[in-house]
Amino acid sequence: MTSTTREVLEQVEHLLRGMCASDEVVGQFEGIDDAEAIRILQACGRVQRLIDAGITTVAARAAERDLGPASSGISTRAGCANVTELLRRALRVDVGTARRYLHAADAVRRDLLLSSGQHAAARFEALGRALRDGDLSVTGLLAAVGPVERSGNRIDGQMRDAVDEILAAMARGADLPDEHGRPGPAPSTDELAHHARALMLALDPDGAEPEDRRAERNRGITIGRLRDGVRPVRGGLLPEVAAVLERLFDAFNNPAAPSAAD
Repeated sequence: MTSTTREVLEQVEHLLRGMCASDEVVGQFEGIDDAEAIRILQACGRVQRLIDAGITTVAARAAERDLGPASSGISTRAGCANVTELLRRALRVDVGTARRYLHAADAVRRDLLLSSGQHAAARFEALGRALRDGDLSVTGLLAAVGPVERSGNRIDGQMRDAVDEILAAMARGADLPDEHGRPGPAPSTDELAHHARALMLALDPDGAEPEDRRAERNRGITIGRLRDGVRPVRGGLLPEVAAVLERLFDAFNNPAAPSAAD
């Protein structure tokens, strides 16, 4: 008989609970050597990364279901305002952690194509596979995709896919072979983020358009037509101009001024 996902997770929970709660088992950790302690930490890391992959997958499906009618959303049926609250309550985490899981889910989600019944490739397909294989944590995934997402449409889809493959290989340690050609140790989250920033700096050296240049292009004031006795005003001002205008308004509206209006 094939166990369901929930039954498998409950079995893992039972084993881990026994390992952590038993005084006899906990006492065994006191006598282990340094090498064994490191191997235990590495095993815990693998388990934690696989749990990250499971949470991200379920979070993606929950977000998909919430896109339908409000009455059919999984968060509504659970008595929650949205999927963020659902994750926060189910996982007993803070809002920031719940949102990070949803952000990761959006990056690696594989949408179902109604025309073929198959799943389309995710925005970061290779990194998603690394996450599901337990080679990458959610924190590492977000560190890798952050610089790529900030590039926006300044890089095309083909270039984005290439960066996805490179970063996934880095996350697995495949691009860091030792002297025997075997995969080296996988980079930490900080190192992976540094690799991602370095890649995007090479592909998008100019970065985003300077903010002051965009501001100069978007500045202006539009005075609308007379309507209901007034003419509507809308637009955008540079900070310096807005400051001058505010000082003028403050001067006119100052109740201590002799010519202040009622």
